[in-house]
Parts: sequence; structure tokens; C-alpha cells
Amino acid sequence: MEKTFSELEKLSMDEKTLELYEMREIGLHDYNTNIQSAFEKGEKKGEKRGIEKESKQSKRRDHKKDIRTAIKLRSSSMSLEFISQITELPIPWLKRFFDRLEKASSKNGA
Repeated sequence: MEKTFSELEKLSMDEKTLELYEMREIGLHDYNTNIQSAFEKGEKKGEKRGIEKESKQSKRRDHKKDIRTAIKLRSSSMSLEFISQITELPIPWLKRFFDRLEKASSKNGA
């Protein structure tokens, strides 16, 4: 019923008023389309950031797990080559890491 009255009202307008009405309707439609488009773009951007953030956090967790594994293997007298194979951490990095760990533990009296 409301739609019928709206259509009847449009038909009874003079040409200039009708033109202004149509321009307003087009403007509102464009505005709503732009808002919706911006919202969807922002939503996609947010999803992408969330996925990237989760990926970084996952990599950090994996790296920490590899380091804990390396420490356990080293405390079991495993070679750096073997530890590198298991953890996929590079041997030079492992050498530096265990040297620093050893220095830190000797400073703390352990």
C-alpha cells in the first residue's frame, strides 16, 4: 500500500520536482552503494590482517617449539647437525644460540 502511494505521489509531481526527486533517489542509492562497498572492502582488509597476524603468531609458536626441542636434544648430548636436521634450525644459528645460553648460565652460576 505504501509503495502504491509513493508511486502515485511521484506521478503527480511536476517535471522539475520529479527530476529533483529522481536525482535525490539516485544520490541516495549511490551513497548506500558506496557505504556498502567501503564496508566490504574494510571487512576484507580486516580479514586479511587477521589471517596475517595469526600466521605470524603461528610461526612464532613453531619457532619457540623448535628452540625448546633443540635445548632438550642438546641436553641429551645430541650433535648440532642432528639438532639442525630435526628442528630445521641452521647450524650457525644453533651454535650462536647455545654459546649465548652457555654464557648466560655461567653468569647465573648454574
